[in-house]
Amino acid sequence: MSVSSSESWPIYNSSLKNIIADFQSFCSCVAVSPQQPVIVPATILGSMEVSCVVVVDRDKSPDQPVIEGVIGGREIAHMLVKNTDVWRHLMRVTAREASIPPSLIAEDNTLADLLNQMSNSGYGVAVVGGLRPRVLDLLTVLRYLRIKSPAMAMLTKYRAADFSSRKVLSIGMDFTVRESVHLMLNKGVRRLIVEPSKLILSDRSVIGFCFGSIQGMEMIRDNPDALLDQTIGELGEFLLKPAIIDANDNLATVLNALLASEAKCCLLDGGDGIITPWDLSIRLYQKVSAQARPM
Repeated sequence: MSVSSSESWPIYNSSLKNIIADFQSFCSCVAVSPQQPVIVPATILGSMEVSCVVVVDRDKSPDQPVIEGVIGGREIAHMLVKNTDVWRHLMRVTAREASIPPSLIAEDNTLADLLNQMSNSGYGVAVVGGLRPRVLDLLTVLRYLRIKSPAMAMLTKYRAADFSSRKVLSIGMDFTVRESVHLMLNKGVRRLIVEPSKLILSDRSVIGFCFGSIQGMEMIRDNPDALLDQTIGELGEFLLKPAIIDANDNLATVLNALLASEAKCCLLDGGDGIITPWDLSIRLYQKVSAQARPM
């Protein structure tokens, strides 16, 4: 299959300023100060639908805030299983210490610039600096593609099977929360398929389970081992339903199904593959741009 440059590139030349204007509510930045304990961003991630928490220092210059880092589900999950005294660690470690370096980008850059930067960093979130920082993540990119007719037309040229080659990692209902988090961290994945239900456990599921309720917070404080040694079968509402798609479905169909799903991912019927926001944004862009280059 050959996709010409004129067909593929215009959508990727879109200004990030336009994307932010179209999806302002999804680009809102939830920020914490560098000195706050990491329990604060953990609670935010557990109770709000945000892709990350941004660590912002406004003390040095209120008119020019310094973006020091970002904290996502993976960073909090790591702290849950890598420390023996979990609560003390969450209260003593600062947001600055727990964060990873931010991927900064200017709003006058293009969607292509954003996707290249995400691909190079391996992190599906970038921060637009300024007095009011904004966050751009992969789901926002997909929402933007969905409202653009040329992008959806481009997506019809590809099949789901071409973007679901990633090995699917599965766990049983008898796995513990601790074992599941270790597996995600060791394998570098954010999602596990729970058998036989075909539901999804993600790093954000774990954060919601641990930090999204008073009961979870009390257990993290008083008896974290009891919480982390609960089996996946006990997580109930925190196991999310993916979209089920056919290998021959085109990517426009897949995109709509993914955004409508609880788990924000798709499983091929039979469980032989998974498609995530990374596949529909970064991998698609890489393939389209490679095909558009002159031979």
